[in-house]
Amino acid sequence: MPSLPVAPRPEGICEGDAFVLVAQGPSLVAIPLPPQPGPVGQALTEAEERTLAEGGFHPARAAPAPDALRRTAQEYYSLLTQSLDVPAAARLLGVNASRIRQRVGGRPPSLYGIKLNREWRLPRFQFHGKGTVPGIEAAIRELDPEAHPLAVVRWFITPHQDLLQEDRPSGRHKTFHAAALSPVDWLLEGRSASVLAALAAQI
Repeated sequence: MPSLPVAPRPEGICEGDAFVLVAQGPSLVAIPLPPQPGPVGQALTEAEERTLAEGGFHPARAAPAPDALRRTAQEYYSLLTQSLDVPAAARLLGVNASRIRQRVGGRPPSLYGIKLNREWRLPRFQFHGKGTVPGIEAAIRELDPEAHPLAVVRWFITPHQDLLQEDRPSGRHKTFHAAALSPVDWLLEGRSASVLAALAAQI
């Protein structure tokens, strides 16, 4: 398999910075890696490295931060392999493949996709049952197209401090309890998509 071309290092990414090469149309764009909490991961397998290379992620060309980079690479590999391809997304939504490509490639898009060579991968967070999460299109339209895919997916599935579910007091207890919801759970509870869209623009 021929290797992907290497994009010039863009402004704002210095020598030694860790970054990911993400396919944007016919070219590759370098995007800084987000912070990586958590335990040390294991070495990448050949299959993982091959899939990451097809998606524009070249660990060998990133900064020498092996533990954090390995965790990010493995998370990105899992994201790519667990996402739906266009035919699978079309079957799930009951539409043809061209409609999926229209939605994911629109300006703005109404489905979130990651370009893998010349095809799309659609992360599963945006789907629910036989459709999409109600109202999620409003948030997807507000996403920065240069936002890191892992940052986008993490944002949608992680409880957000501004998305609070309040429990009303009952009986003698007059205290309120508030639990943070993830953006996906916020929408699944039928809450405001416009509130979420405003937050999505800040990613």
